[in-house]
Amino acid sequence: MIHLAYNNNFQCPPADPVFTDPTQVIRNYYYPQPVPVIHPVEVINRHHCVPVPHHFVSCTVKDEVCTVSSRSMKKRDAGGARAKVSRTKLKK
Repeated sequence: MIHLAYNNNFQCPPADPVFTDPTQVIRNYYYPQPVPVIHPVEVINRHHCVPVPHHFVSCTVKDEVCTVSSRSMKKRDAGGARAKVSRTKLKK
């Protein structure tokens, strides 16, 4: 077995630097750029005739003369007509 002596005062010689490929840090800046966007609109007015019922009422008035039927009076008399007494007469 080989025994290596350990020296507390030993320092390694300075090493040559190692260069890597550069790392790219990209910082994006955005600025508004107005772009005109044209939206053409065409308005078309269409006119349509639609039949709609419009109701009219004609009214006639007719007068009729009615006579008292003798037949209905005979039926009432034949059935024994009862004398009607008004309520005001009953209260007295």
